Amino acid sequence: EVHLSRSVRVYRAAGEIGLVRRGLHNLARLQMKRSAFFDAAQSLGTALALSSRYDDQESASIVLLTMAGLYDSHGNPSLALQSARRAILRADAGGLFRLALEARCLAAQLATAIGNIAEAHATIRAARRGASQSPDHLATTPAEPRVVEAMRPWLSERFGHPASRSHRLGWDAEAAVEAARILQELSSSSQ
Repeated sequence: EVHLSRSVRVYRAAGEIGLVRRGLHNLARLQMKRSAFFDAAQSLGTALALSSRYDDQESASIVLLTMAGLYDSHGNPSLALQSARRAILRADAGGLFRLALEARCLAAQLATAIGNIAEAHATIRAARRGASQSPDHLATTPAEPRVVEAMRPWLSERFGHPASRSHRLGWDAEAAVEAARILQELSSSSQ
């Protein structure tokens, strides 16, 4: 622990902020093992401040999850839940899906422990939604097979642009788009 503290000071003096954050986080873990709650909280707080200052969402999420575990292990589930909520926000902001899922699971456990069942259920639902989203499906999603089949001729054989009014392919595409709009209006009015 003393060696790690010295290393953190050396890294800080050298301007190696990433190594300082990691060192403080590891130092806090050692302090937690020897039950030095206040020292660990101080180390984690400093690591979190550095993560926030340099907008490092991943290390901030990890530090907040460690803080949640620290608070929970010392009988303060309310503070642990706050830290888990903050970890969720940081992980979501950074697009860190696994960390966000881990934080949501911890938040659900903590909410249950303090008797906030409604929040636990909401957190579990959010975790399920997040788990079903892969990073590849954020900007777009796979098309339904029926849509693909309906579009296949228009993508391979009849590929005219509906705004092109100078040739047959454009006229056909415009007619197909108009027919699709009418079908959509009919199906939405029948519901």
